[in-house]
Amino acid sequence: MAGSENNQRQLIESDVSLLKSRVRELEEKNRSLQSKLRQAQDARSGLSNHFQSIFRSAAAGIAVANPQGRFVEVNSAFCRIVGYSADELRDLTLQQVTHSTDLPECRRATLAMMHSPGEFREFDKRYIRKDGTVIWVQNSVAWIFDQNGKPLFRVTVVTDETQRKKMEAERSRIESRLQQSQKIESLGVMAGGVAHDFNNLLTAILGNVSLALEASEGRNDPKPLLMEVEKAAERAAEISRQMLNYAGRGALNPTSMDLSTLTRETISLLQPSIPGRITLEPLLSKTPHTVADSNQVRQVIINLVTNAIESIEGEKGLIRIITGARFYAEKKLSSSVIDDNLSGGNYIYIEISDSGCGIAEEKQKLIFDPFFTTKFMGRGLGLAATLGIVRGHKGAIQIDSKQERGTTVRVLLPTPGVNAKNSLE
Repeated sequence: MAGSENNQRQLIESDVSLLKSRVRELEEKNRSLQSKLRQAQDARSGLSNHFQSIFRSAAAGIAVANPQGRFVEVNSAFCRIVGYSADELRDLTLQQVTHSTDLPECRRATLAMMHSPGEFREFDKRYIRKDGTVIWVQNSVAWIFDQNGKPLFRVTVVTDETQRKKMEAERSRIESRLQQSQKIESLGVMAGGVAHDFNNLLTAILGNVSLALEASEGRNDPKPLLMEVEKAAERAAEISRQMLNYAGRGALNPTSMDLSTLTRETISLLQPSIPGRITLEPLLSKTPHTVADSNQVRQVIINLVTNAIESIEGEKGLIRIITGARFYAEKKLSSSVIDDNLSGGNYIYIEISDSGCGIAEEKQKLIFDPFFTTKFMGRGLGLAATLGIVRGHKGAIQIDSKQERGTTVRVLLPTPGVNAKNSLE
């Protein structure tokens, strides 16, 4: 009996000893966990303080608002941008400091982002400062959602763009003035060229009239002299027509026209005057008929081929003439020399490529200016008239050129019944 009690006592003491050992282990683990927890809390507190420091001292304005737009927290940079104190802003909403014109777009962006967790957007908008002045800002906006996907806060990072906008407006104003100056310069060159040509013609007319009068007094035949007067007058009339074509106001006589047939006929007319060192290679496709003034379109072909011949300076060269038809999207037409907001649609085209000297990029927009040339001044109105003729036909001109690698000029004319917006009046 006594032995049995001793055994039980030993077992209990053993269990107690094991239990105490286990308790000590648990206490040690608890102390370790408590230490780690304090470290994590300290780290979290430090991180929170760090982010608070970043929030307060950030150079960009930062505003936190609730889903209704009421300000919850703002940093000092945001206060400086809008001119309000933090306490004043907590009684306001984003909508109240936003320019009324920008509110609809802001609402649309906000609603779209509320259904797209993780998305952020950047856009320019206007704020109204406390003093009533309007400023431009760039907004970077993101939403913070809870674990159930419900929007909690809207975070907006703001950069004042007012100065940049002013600089852009000033640059635009300067560019506009520069373009106007260039136009005036172009008109001055044109006026000088026209005056020079007309002066020569008037000299010829007056000189021949004077000689005709003397001949009539001496009973000589004045007819040859009067014929020279007629030629000079016809040349003056031609210059006047070219000026009208340049302005896009030349008289049109539109009829049904087959571009490829007209091109073939024009090439036959030009062939005898093309230098033997230049090869003319026509690649003419079947094109649908269009409504155009065939005489003016023929003049366009002559002007472009003449220009291509002149670009091949004293050496063997190739001029390739291609006709065709295709659909042109509005975006493709926007790169045209003629910026008349042409609508996309089906166009016929003639493309004239040469193996000549090419045109520097900065001069490509100038080649259709009156009397501009890369060779010498006073060349004439040929390419300027070409531009006016194509504009009068609601067409387009595209240029692809590189120095020492030749030039390609493509003239597009709208086909009837497709481009109602572009139809001839």
